Amino acid sequence: MDELDESIGRELEDLGIMTSEPSKNEAKDKTIDAMLNEIRSIEDQSDQFNKSSDDHVVISDELRPFHHLSEGLINRNVGGDEFSLVEIDKTVIESNGSITSSQSSSSPTSSPDNPKKIFLSKKFDSEKGEKKTKKVHKSKWMARILDRFGFILFPLFTIIQVLLRGLGQVVFCNNAISGIFILVGLFVQDPMLASGSLVAVATNSLTATILGIPKDLIKAGLHGYNGVLVGAALATFLVPKWQATTFVGIIFSSIVATCIHIAMVGFLTPYSLPVLTMPFNLSVVIFLFGCLDSNYFHVEFKGRIPDVTEANDIYFNVGETFLAIPRGVGQVYLCDNYIAGLLILFGIFVNSRISGFFAIVGSTLGMLYGYAIGVASSSITSGLWGFNPVLASMAVGGFFFKLNLATGLLAILAGLTSSMLFAMWRNFFSVWGVPSGTFGFCTGAYIFLFMKDNIPFLHAVPLGDITTPEGNLGLKGWRALFPLLALLPTVPTSTKQFPPP
Repeated sequence: MDELDESIGRELEDLGIMTSEPSKNEAKDKTIDAMLNEIRSIEDQSDQFNKSSDDHVVISDELRPFHHLSEGLINRNVGGDEFSLVEIDKTVIESNGSITSSQSSSSPTSSPDNPKKIFLSKKFDSEKGEKKTKKVHKSKWMARILDRFGFILFPLFTIIQVLLRGLGQVVFCNNAISGIFILVGLFVQDPMLASGSLVAVATNSLTATILGIPKDLIKAGLHGYNGVLVGAALATFLVPKWQATTFVGIIFSSIVATCIHIAMVGFLTPYSLPVLTMPFNLSVVIFLFGCLDSNYFHVEFKGRIPDVTEANDIYFNVGETFLAIPRGVGQVYLCDNYIAGLLILFGIFVNSRISGFFAIVGSTLGMLYGYAIGVASSSITSGLWGFNPVLASMAVGGFFFKLNLATGLLAILAGLTSSMLFAMWRNFFSVWGVPSGTFGFCTGAYIFLFMKDNIPFLHAVPLGDITTPEGNLGLKGWRALFPLLALLPTVPTSTKQFPPP
């Protein structure tokens, strides 16, 4: 140890920091001790420090061999006061802050056994120091809250995010803000419907977690959206509403839907196809069929096949026809309130303008198809003919395929096909007094998704790379805000040069 001290002493003497005269060395050592003690006392107040810094520590070439002796000492800004480390050159020791040699405190670094100290040199920038001081004042209360309640808040934020993203994933929105608008729309429609959806999505996600599904998939809501539809359907078709047996049915059916989802993933993965909402259809149909003769679960379904007089009840009202468009979007969540439909549609637009556009297109196509085949106008204006083509048009129109003109036309065809399939499934299940769910959407969408390898202009997006229709196209900035304008064909400009007249 003595040999090391002598070696460092000789190097310091060569730099001009120490001399062979003991009195001068002792004076400088006292100054350095006082400065080091002041820095250590500042560091002890760690809850007042802003540890993030945009400055870079500058180590001069002369001091670089000794930087390990002062590791971790950096500038601090506390309460508006500016402090900086001691800057050392070959001959002068300067202090740029409020550190003085009159203060001292005990510190392992400043013990008499180790009188030789070297500090990292650093230039202090007053402008950056002011900015950092303001940041400390703005964030210190939040830091204290997170420090005391973070163990509660962070899991709570994660749970809320899972629930909201699960609500949004029904309409292909991996967006918590979209989930907020959708949730408000569900409460506008019926608090029981919203409560059942929340219980189901929570059960769905918890079951997936217990079964060991990757957390990233659960956080994205991919193992919650089928539960949303299960809860909404059973909250609508089981009576009485606010009864324990209803929630028991919702929880049990949600667990079954999770198991069906996982099984279908294993079946469809070799084909690179999504599960869609088929687990919801199967679990709800299985449960409702089993409850037709139950004494505890009573199914209330008004979707039976109409008689001739009801089928001929055809009328056209302009106002009701326009309101059928947002109602068709809302019926995805079993909402026939046009305000709820508008909130859900706005949530879709928040996530993707392309998806919002095709949601409107799909709802319009379903309404027109219902009028074309002459079904009862009451079922059209309530939006029942809109929700299947809404999902089918959104799925084909930019979500699972990169959007181009041909894909857009195919999305329209998918909407019409799902409308036709909805008519078939509706009449089939109505015989038994059970709703058809989204069988029309699933069967129609699978027809076009299976075509992905046989049609040259269909550019399927790998399931793991899907974000939004805009993200699939790589649109950013104003192009993502106005994607339809960005997709318009541009007029080619001629590069041919004409000779001057």
